[in-house]
Amino acid sequence: MSAGQNSLNNFYQSVMFSYPQVAALMSEDIMSVALNAMAADKSPGQAAADSLREKAENLPEAHRRVLENALQNLGYS
Repeated sequence: MSAGQNSLNNFYQSVMFSYPQVAALMSEDIMSVALNAMAADKSPGQAAADSLREKAENLPEAHRRVLENALQNLGYS
């Protein structure tokens, strides 16, 4: 598992523990981001990454920073 995938997993686990309803909304986007990070064409994953950022807007700053770092490590802008 890459550092970005590990960070994304840690982010998701933390959100599931603290905000299970938000995590449920994010689950499909998390899968798409993780799977498409391995592909040369990240455009399907980019849409999911943007969606995750939107869904994370109301989470605490620490969660948003972990998400952003994970997405950048996985190659999403």
